[in-house]
Amino acid sequence: MAIDSDNTIARFELARALKETGDTDGAIREYRAILRIRPDEVKQLKVLGFLLHRNLGQLLHLKGDLLAAVEEYRAASIILPDNASAHQLLAYVLEQTGDLPGAVAELREVLRLEPSDSLARQIADLSREASSSVGAPNAIISVPDNRTLNKEASSFFEHALQLAAGFKNLERRSHYLALVAGAQAAAGDVTQAFKTMARIQHTNLKARAARDIAIEQARSGDAQSARETIALLRGDDDGPW
Repeated sequence: MAIDSDNTIARFELARALKETGDTDGAIREYRAILRIRPDEVKQLKVLGFLLHRNLGQLLHLKGDLLAAVEEYRAASIILPDNASAHQLLAYVLEQTGDLPGAVAELREVLRLEPSDSLARQIADLSREASSSVGAPNAIISVPDNRTLNKEASSFFEHALQLAAGFKNLERRSHYLALVAGAQAAAGDVTQAFKTMARIQHTNLKARAARDIAIEQARSGDAQSARETIALLRGDDDGPW
C-alpha cells in the first residue's frame, strides 16, 4: 500500500507551527486529525507515530488534561519502547495524577535504558512514597481538583513546607518542593507557588515546578501568564526565581 506521507508530514508541520504560535487547541486538532485520518501511516512510520503521540501528550499535559496525556505518552512508549524520553514523560504525568506505582514502573524502564545513580535514588524515594498510605507527597498530588484555597489548604501547605525543610538531601528536598509548588498553583495560589519554586536549588526540578505552574495557569484560562512562565522555563528571562 502506498503511503501518502507528503500530506501527513504537511499536517504534522502545521500542527508544530500552530503550537509555536500559541494555538494549542489548533495544534491538538491537527495531531488528532492525523491519527484519525491516517492510522495506517502512523502504524507504518513508527518515528512519526511516536512524535505524534508524544507531541499531542505534551500539549494535553500543558492544558492540564492529565488522563488524556497519560494515554498519548503511553501510546508513544509502546511504539518506541526503547525511547527513554517517552517513559520519562509518562512517569512524570503518572506521578501528577497520584499513580506513584505506575510512575515508579516507568522510571525503572528509564533506568534500564539509561542507567543513572541519581535516577536510582529517585526511584527508591518514590517507591517508599508509593508504599506509604499516608505519605505527604500523595496528599499533595490529590490537591489539584480543589481550586479553593481555604484555611485548611493553607495550613496543609505550611505544614508541607515545614516538612520540606527537614530533608537534608538537596535533591530530595527539591523534589518535594516541586510537588508543593505544583499543588499550590493547582489550588489557585500562583504567587505562593513561585515563592516555593524559588526555594528549589535543583535546576531540573525548578524547571519542573515552573512547568507545573504554567499548566495550571493555562488550565485556569490565563494563557498569557502560562506563555510567560514557559518563556522563563526556557531561560528567556531571569524570572521570579
